[in-house]
Amino acid sequence: MADLYLHPDGDALLVTTAGELTADPNCCCGSEELEGFVAIAVCNTNQRKDDNFSVRLNGTELGTVDNNQHACTGRIFATSDNITDFAGLPCHDAFEPTVLIQETAFLTGTNTLRIESIQNNGNNNLGGIMVVRLVWSGTQWEITKTYLNDDYFFPSGVGLGEDFEFDYP
Repeated sequence: MADLYLHPDGDALLVTTAGELTADPNCCCGSEELEGFVAIAVCNTNQRKDDNFSVRLNGTELGTVDNNQHACTGRIFATSDNITDFAGLPCHDAFEPTVLIQETAFLTGTNTLRIESIQNNGNNNLGGIMVVRLVWSGTQWEITKTYLNDDYFFPSGVGLGEDFEFDYP
C-alpha cells in the first residue's frame, strides 16, 4: 500500500505538477507568497481624459496606455495574458488588451514603476496604480498580496510623470 504524504502545515496531500505523490514540501507548495501571477494595473479611475502614458518597470518599458477619452481607460501588465480584470480593480470598462510581462522583470527588493506622459491630452492626470499578486478562485482573479496601491496625480505634458517604489516579493 502506498504511503500518503501530507503537507506539514495541514492535511493536504503533496502532489507534484507531474501528478506524483511526494514527501518534499518544497516541490509543489513552494512559497505561498509566490503562488499565482503578478499584475500591474494603471487605471484612469476618475474617468476623465488623461494623457497617454508609457509604463516602465525598473527602466524597462512594458508598454503604453491610451487614455484619450472620458472613460475608465487603462491597462493591465501581467505575467499571464488571461488576466483582464480582478477583484479590487476600481474599473476596467475601456481597458486595452493585457500586456504579457515576465516575472523576471521584477527585482528582489525595491522596484521602481514609472508612468510618464507620451501624449498631452490637455486634461491633467489622475488615477490609480496597483501591483498585486493574483490567484484564480474558480470564478475570478483574487488578490493574495498587494505590493503597491496608490494614486497618480500630475499635470499634463509630454515627459511629465510619476515614480512609484515598492518592495518585491
